[in-house]
Amino acid sequence: MQISPKLLEFQAPFTEVQTQDVTVTNDTNEYIAFKVKTTAPKLYCVRPNASTIAPEESVKVHIILQGLEQEPAVGTKCKDKFLFVSVPCDASVSPRSVSKTWPQLQKAAGGTSKGIKMKVSFNYDNAINPIEEEKTSQISNGAAVTSSAVKGATESTTTARNVGKVADDEPKSTGSKLDDTEKSEVAATEPPVVAPKSGGSINSYVALLLLVLLVYVVIKFAL
Repeated sequence: MQISPKLLEFQAPFTEVQTQDVTVTNDTNEYIAFKVKTTAPKLYCVRPNASTIAPEESVKVHIILQGLEQEPAVGTKCKDKFLFVSVPCDASVSPRSVSKTWPQLQKAAGGTSKGIKMKVSFNYDNAINPIEEEKTSQISNGAAVTSSAVKGATESTTTARNVGKVADDEPKSTGSKLDDTEKSEVAATEPPVVAPKSGGSINSYVALLLLVLLVYVVIKFAL
């Protein structure tokens, strides 16, 4: 029996469900039954976890990482392992019965079985460093605060300009209307207004002067 790949590699993030395929090949000239075991049965799901393979045939096994509760620190080595065990069997053995009849199959094979170990590796190429993530978050938050402050200042300036424009456009206030009592009080405190001389007095002097001249002329011609 051969398996490929020899090393099972999962990619970050490891809190997400992901699947890797392993090809199990029967490189013998007889039927074999195989079973897959793991050191972390609660973390992985294997389908199928047991079956039979005809001579020179292969079967794909899906190994599903069900997701960690939290991301491990970058660089943490995974210690999980898988063991693929095989025994010779008759062609009549049903693939679905291998899990239940495994002890009998081992006994029929003389108590001997062949096993191939496979290690699990975590690839952190896509992992996000928590420190870098925090820095990025702080930078983003700072940029957001700055943007909000600039926006608020711009809005305040625009509002002030609009208020000033409205004030300029409005007519000047003349105050409230005075009642009769207030008018009397204001009139009493104001100094008297001297009316300018009328133009009628000037006209009277001119007429008198013309009359005198006329009398003078008449008397002169009479003499």
